[in-house]
Amino acid sequence: MEINLWAVLVAAASSFLLGGLWYSPLLFLKPWNTAMGRTEEDNGHPAKVFGLSFAFSFLSAYVFGRYWAPIRCSLKRSEPGSSLVSDLSV
Repeated sequence: MEINLWAVLVAAASSFLLGGLWYSPLLFLKPWNTAMGRTEEDNGHPAKVFGLSFAFSFLSAYVFGRYWAPIRCSLKRSEPGSSLVSDLSV
């Protein structure tokens, strides 16, 4: 099965951007650091953090595209709402 790498890149980028926003100072960085007992200095260099984050976002998007799509396509059903049922049942 062929994987659309543009779709994988878009999925990885959207996951990366949403995660970056979620853990940014605009939203939840300070409460998360407080809950984890960390300081700003403990967070690591941003290039390393963002690089690893994007790499794992890309890896997860690729794995979902490579392994989940064939499973989902093999569960074709003709009833209305079957896509949701097949997504939740596997």
